Amino acid sequence: MRYRAAVPIDGFRAAEDSLNLSSQSGRLHKIQISSLLMLWENLTHRPHRTAIRRLVFQIHLWIGIAIGLYVFGISVTGATLVLREEIEILLYPQLFRHDRTEGTESQRATPTMVLKGVQSAYHDFTISAIYSPTGKRDTFMVYINRNEDYRTAYADPVTGAALGEVPRDSFLGWVQDLHFNLLAGSTGRLLNGVGGLALLLLGFTGLMIWWPGVSTWKHGLTVNFRKNWTRIIWELHGATGFWTLALILMWGLTGAYFTFPQQYRSVVEAVSPTTRFTPPLSDLTLRDSYTPADIDSLAIRAVEESRGRELWGVDIPSTDDGAIEIVTATIRRDRWANRDQREFYFDRFSGELLAQHDPVNRTLGDIVMAWIVPLHFGTFAGLASRIVWLVLGLTPALLSVTGALVWWNRVLRNRWPKPVQPETDGSGHR
Repeated sequence: MRYRAAVPIDGFRAAEDSLNLSSQSGRLHKIQISSLLMLWENLTHRPHRTAIRRLVFQIHLWIGIAIGLYVFGISVTGATLVLREEIEILLYPQLFRHDRTEGTESQRATPTMVLKGVQSAYHDFTISAIYSPTGKRDTFMVYINRNEDYRTAYADPVTGAALGEVPRDSFLGWVQDLHFNLLAGSTGRLLNGVGGLALLLLGFTGLMIWWPGVSTWKHGLTVNFRKNWTRIIWELHGATGFWTLALILMWGLTGAYFTFPQQYRSVVEAVSPTTRFTPPLSDLTLRDSYTPADIDSLAIRAVEESRGRELWGVDIPSTDDGAIEIVTATIRRDRWANRDQREFYFDRFSGELLAQHDPVNRTLGDIVMAWIVPLHFGTFAGLASRIVWLVLGLTPALLSVTGALVWWNRVLRNRWPKPVQPETDGSGHR
């Protein structure tokens, strides 16, 4: 006869509780999976019934209410500034156009001639940079400053004489200040950066609201103008937002860069490193041994070593130990911007070539950083891309207007007190 070891009653109970807990855990797991599957089913086929969609709608609504007027203003001013150069040429042709007389077609003022010509007209200003004429601008562009007073002057391409500057109180100057700084200086620039980030959130939440489900998603791509006007406004808002979402996200991201450049670079470098070039310094011990280097000679040396590039710009150092920077580039006659820029740094006393920077082997991070400004302003393909940006740049304004109308139709109109109609008898009399 065999005997089994006695098992304590507490052990049976513990085992039973364990089985019960395991069973409950399994049922709970099945319920969670079932709930997730049901949520996925609703999101893909009946998104309007989900609480998530209603929450996102409220987020989108209140962000839109908060920055709707801001989006409208930034859109209109940005579209205006896309063609600022062309507008200024029409308004101030004496600063940008130059009719060469016979025999001067091949003559070009040297950097030294421009320095002397502009300095004689702006005695108490410091010249920081000179940029050569392009196919869109016949004259030299010169950056000057006096303390915090920064200006852009223009110089004759043959004599180097100062031609003047665009009036600082011009309408386009006001538009630019509104677009960049909201007419509020550094505070406005900060608010502009926050507005750019809010635009990103507005775009993502708008996409979630737009999604009508897998069976009807194609209907969200178009507008049926045969419906009533409230439905037309809703569909126009959704379709416009869908087709321009990538551009809106791009403008939000690149716009925020101008307020948070260091943070933006840090995020880019988390994905791909960027090339950080530190300009060399001049040798201050040579200050008393040499006369200042001749900028014209340095420009000629830089062009000769550039293998076909032309003189594009000269940066004058603002500090005693700063180096003279000569920039060469392949100047594109049909555009404002150039390409293949190469930078040469010379000692301002001895004229020795200290370093040169030719960004050929660029990282992904370098490419991303280099594309920020061309993408934001649409300068990457000349006049054609800027005209496209002018038209598409107005779509955020359209979205702000249609969004306000959607808010009125769906929210405010139902809460607005309706006028009481006077009672009348059967004959029409009150």
